[in-house]
Amino acid sequence: MVVFLFSAVLTFILYECLAFTAMPLPPRKGWFRIGTIKINFQQASAIWARRVLIIAITLGISLCILFVHDTFSPIDRLSRNKINITMGFLFGPLFAIWLNGIFRLPPGTPLSRSQTLGGIGLIAFCIVGSLGEETGKFVQQWARKVSNVKGFGIELSMSDPARKKDPSQGATPLAGSKSFSSGRGSAGLSYLGQLDDIIDRDISYIKLLGGNDPEVFAQLERAKSFAHSAVSPPLTCLAAWFDETADSTLVNDHIGAFARVFRQVPTLDSETRRRDASEIFVRNMAAIIADIQRAGAVITVKRACGSLLEVFCPETPASARPHGPEQTIADQTDCIWLTARWAADEDGLINSPTATAHVAALSGHLDSFIADDALHGRPYFAIAHASAMVQLKQYEAGIAILYEWLDQFEKKSAQTKGASDPAANWMILRTRSILAAYSEEWILAQGSAAATVFRNEHLRNLDILRGGLERILAQPDFLTRPVAARDPRAFAMPGPCRSEEPAKELDLWRKIYTSYTSMELTQIQNRLNHPQYRRHAETTNADVLKLLNRDLSCLSAYPPVALVYAQILEAYARNILLYAKAKKDAESSGSRLKKAELAIAYGLEITRAQAELDLNRSGGTFLARGTPSDWVAAREALEQTLLEILSVKESLAE
Repeated sequence: MVVFLFSAVLTFILYECLAFTAMPLPPRKGWFRIGTIKINFQQASAIWARRVLIIAITLGISLCILFVHDTFSPIDRLSRNKINITMGFLFGPLFAIWLNGIFRLPPGTPLSRSQTLGGIGLIAFCIVGSLGEETGKFVQQWARKVSNVKGFGIELSMSDPARKKDPSQGATPLAGSKSFSSGRGSAGLSYLGQLDDIIDRDISYIKLLGGNDPEVFAQLERAKSFAHSAVSPPLTCLAAWFDETADSTLVNDHIGAFARVFRQVPTLDSETRRRDASEIFVRNMAAIIADIQRAGAVITVKRACGSLLEVFCPETPASARPHGPEQTIADQTDCIWLTARWAADEDGLINSPTATAHVAALSGHLDSFIADDALHGRPYFAIAHASAMVQLKQYEAGIAILYEWLDQFEKKSAQTKGASDPAANWMILRTRSILAAYSEEWILAQGSAAATVFRNEHLRNLDILRGGLERILAQPDFLTRPVAARDPRAFAMPGPCRSEEPAKELDLWRKIYTSYTSMELTQIQNRLNHPQYRRHAETTNADVLKLLNRDLSCLSAYPPVALVYAQILEAYARNILLYAKAKKDAESSGSRLKKAELAIAYGLEITRAQAELDLNRSGGTFLARGTPSDWVAAREALEQTLLEILSVKESLAE
C-alpha cells in the first residue's frame, strides 16, 4: 500500500502543478492546430482535451523517473511492485481531476451524480491499487481459466490450441535423479531442490575423470555450500508440499519470487545491491515457512521443511528447556510467526536476528559467487534459473538460459582450457543433460504439436551429449565387451554386473553408463516420433539393434533394469513397424514383424507383475494411489505397438 500511495501522491502533485500553472498547453482559445489542420473544440471538450494532455505529460514524467530508478536500483521494493506503482500513477491524476471539480462547486451545492459515482469508483480503485500484486495474480489466474470469448460470429482465443499428448514419447529417467519420470509436475522443482546434491556428485565425477585442479574443487565446494544453505532448503520444502498436495499455486507463487531475484543476479555489481538481493531472497524463504504453517502442513511436509525452519528458528538446546519438549514447540511456533511478520515487513520495523544473520551469510556467498565468476564459469546458477522457469512452464525461457550459458562457456573453454580439461568437459555434459531433460519434458507437453525445428535441435543436443558420454566410457569396457551369442529370436534379461573397477568407482561408472543408455534410448524414441522418420530410418534401425544387443548388466540400480529393457524392446518393435511402413516390402517385413511380436511378448512378460501392482494400489492417499507409473506407461506402450503390428500384418496379408 505504501508504494501505491507514494506513486499516487507523486502524480497528484505533478498534475496539480501543471493544471494550476499558466503553461501554454493546447488547446488554447478553443482550437488546436496540427500543421495546416485546425481542430475546433467546444468549451467542455476543450477542458477534457487539456486534462488528457496533462495526464499524458504527468505519466510520461513519472515513467521516466521509474525508468531511471530501475536502472540504478533494479531490485528494491519499488521495482518489485510494478502493478501497485502503475495503478498509483493512474490514480493520482484521476483523483486530482475529481477533487478540482469538487472545489469548483459553489458553497452548499450537492455533488452531482457523476461526481458521486466518480468518488465511489476512486475508492474502489484505491482498494484495488493497494492490493496490486494480489489483483495481478487474480487477473492472471482468471485469464488462464478463460480459453476463449465468443460473440457476433467472432471467437477470441486466450489460450494455446489444444495439443494431443503422445503417450509413446516417454524417455528413460536420467541417472542420478528420480525427478524425470511420468509423475506429476515438472522436473524443474526437483532439480532445484537437489542442486547441492548435483554439485556434490559432479565433484565425484570430475575426480573420477582425472580432474586435479584444487582451485576448481574449492570453487565447487563454495558453490555446494551456497546451494545447500540458500537454494535447497526452501525448494526441498516446496517439493514436499507439492508431492503431498499437488497444489502448484503456492509453489509457483514462491518460485516466481525466486525467479525475480535470479533475473537480477547479472547486475549485482556492488556490495549494497548484493545485500539488497540477499534480503529479498531471505524474505522469500521466510514467506515459505509462514505459508506452510498457515496451510497446516502434515508431518511429512514439516519434516522436509526442517532444514528451512532451522535457518530462522533453530531448535532450543536441551539445556535451555526447563519445561521439556513442549517449550521447544511453543518457542518455534512463536518464532515462526515472528518470521512471518518479518517477511511481510518491508519497512524494517520488525527485527529477526536469525533472519538478519542469514541475510549477511547469503550476502557473503554472493560476494564469493562474484569473485569466482561463477555466473559464467559454473553452470549451477544457469541450471537453477532455468529450473525455476521450467517449473513455471516457461520452457522456452529456461531452455534459452541453458543454451546461452553453453554458448559462452564452450567458446571460452576452447580458447583457455582446450578439450582435455575434465572439469570443463563434465560441466558441459551436465548442462546438456539438464537441457535434454527439459527439452524432452517440453516435447512431451506439446505432443504432436511440437515444432519440427525444435525436435531437430533436441536431437542435435542428444547426439552431442551421447558422443561426450561415449568418449568418457572408453575407460571401462561397458560399451565394448562382447555379448554372449544367443538365438536372435530369443530375448533375455541382463545378468549381474562383472567388472574389475574398484567398488566406489564402479558405482559412478554405472551411473554414467546408465545416463549414456538413457540418452541413446531417448534419441531413438525421438527419431521414431519425428514427423520425418524416413530421413532417419536407416540410422535409427542400426542404433536400436546396437542398443538391443549391448550388455546392459552394469546399468545402475535406478531406474530398474527390467524397465529399461522393456522400453528398449518397445523401441525395437516400433522401429520395425515404422520401417515396414516406410519400405513397403511385404516379404522382408513379414519376418521382421514376427521378431517385433516376440520382443513385445517378452516386454509384456517382464512388466506384467509390477504394472499390475501399480494399477491396483490400495491404501494411502488418493495422490499416492494416483501417481502415474513408468511401469504402466511402458506396458501400455508395448500393448499399443502390438496392436499396430497386428494391423500392419493384416494389411500386408491382403
